[in-house]
Amino acid sequence: MTTISSVSPSLSAVGVDTTLEIGGTGFLTTSIVTLLSPEDPPVVYPLANFQLVTSSLVRVVVPANTVPIGFYTVVVDNGGEDVAQLENGFRISVNLPVRPFQTNNTTDIIQARVMDRIGIAPNGLPYDKRQGQVPWDMTAAQAPEFEKLYKRLDDLFPQGFAQFMGGSLLDLRAEEHGVLRNTASFSQTVMEVTAAVGTVIPSTISFSTTATPNTTDRPLIFNSVETAPIQFANPIAGLVTSATTTSLTDNTVAWATDLWRGYYVLITLGKGINQWRKIINNSATTLNVEDWDAGNVPDLTSTYKVFTGVHAQAAVAGRNGNVLAGAINRLAVPVSFVSRVSNPVPARDGVDRESDRLFLSRFLLTVRQRSAGGNDTDYQIWARETPGTSLGPVSVIEEWAGYGTVKVVIVNSDNTIPDSATVGKVYDYIQTRRPIGAHVTVEAAVAALVEARFTLTVKDGFNLVAVQEQVRSAITTFLNAQPVGGEDGHVMFYRVQQAAIAGGDGIDTFDMYSTGYGIRRAGAPTFSTANVTLTGTEKPVAGTITAV
Repeated sequence: MTTISSVSPSLSAVGVDTTLEIGGTGFLTTSIVTLLSPEDPPVVYPLANFQLVTSSLVRVVVPANTVPIGFYTVVVDNGGEDVAQLENGFRISVNLPVRPFQTNNTTDIIQARVMDRIGIAPNGLPYDKRQGQVPWDMTAAQAPEFEKLYKRLDDLFPQGFAQFMGGSLLDLRAEEHGVLRNTASFSQTVMEVTAAVGTVIPSTISFSTTATPNTTDRPLIFNSVETAPIQFANPIAGLVTSATTTSLTDNTVAWATDLWRGYYVLITLGKGINQWRKIINNSATTLNVEDWDAGNVPDLTSTYKVFTGVHAQAAVAGRNGNVLAGAINRLAVPVSFVSRVSNPVPARDGVDRESDRLFLSRFLLTVRQRSAGGNDTDYQIWARETPGTSLGPVSVIEEWAGYGTVKVVIVNSDNTIPDSATVGKVYDYIQTRRPIGAHVTVEAAVAALVEARFTLTVKDGFNLVAVQEQVRSAITTFLNAQPVGGEDGHVMFYRVQQAAIAGGDGIDTFDMYSTGYGIRRAGAPTFSTANVTLTGTEKPVAGTITAV
């Protein structure tokens, strides 16, 4: 299997050819090296002049002006499942400032300059400075080392600017301004355990997913975060009669007091579906729990299940732990009399450590737009620094429901729509920061599906289907990258067309103007060249992109 251990240089400018040296293992003459953008769906940028130096070193060229400014995953593909990636391994920035130290400080120039300083010998005659003589040999040996020092000074020079920093250097610069990188958070779920009645389920129990056969994928481990063991009891189910923000009532039952203390209740259907809570205590007909999600309290449409459960957390932080319901189905360490385990709801809330790309954009927002006691920028900063989240651009709507009201509309950093848990986290965090008297509402953006339809022809030597797919991908990427509210409340037709034309190699003719072509909101009767109008809470999302 191939691996990537290093990429040098890790930073370059958009307007220069850059030769990358990629270190690792398992490289082949047939390896394909590309850069992968962090967008959804990702964009692949091919590289030029592939050279296999050894099986542990390859060289490739990033041609000037072919890759936009941003952070990229470096990919080496040997075919099949033998693919290695180094996330955020390479960055394209604005053109580097002039390199003031290395200019006029090459080895030859340095040696010549030093030789000029050598004067007259003690005998009154000039030194012999020809090659092979002592002055020449002494300066020739030292000049290359001085050139390296000047080069290192030039490499260090851009690091005085945040735009050229990364990793720990960016952390230190941002910390000077009180901006801290968001750390990774752990995915959480509840595990339903089946065992013989009366079996004690230890608080130290661990679970895992199933490894994929014939791959190097390792199972994901989830550990219990319970503080006390629980005795297995057969599950029950019922229909909700009523509920409050902290309780659930079923008037058809007559439970013993605190029979279900420490067990879990799951909403299996209706309003509040997939919410699970640990039962604090119970009366004859009511289960008392921690708060249900705001605006999603169960009601008469809801059904519930009470079961023996274990609150479990992924052993490794990050979004890889956000697995589907039923994916965690094994015991990591056997437990006597336990016959079955499964997560009845997806594991969620796992967030990767904030990438350099997102952290830099948030830091620049903070230092360029100063706080003013609750202006739009403040709310954008507060939302994006919320722990346990990874947000993209934030939209702020002032006085949307009268004086003192503020609506904060959020999307995830991968341009997807946040769930209710993320919305709740952002709301709770902003409540600790907002000015007194501000009435804040936090909402997830509403997806507005935008469709496009076009036709094109290609030049000789190009494949029509392949170019059509390139254009579809370019339009999809453009639409998904649009912020909440689009551009001044619209998805601009001409911008979609620009993205389409720029995204296809070998286009001969391209048409989005004629009758039957253009863009439209999903469900609209016709395509046209008119802009698609958005509300302040709508986020453009690519719908069906059709090539004719």
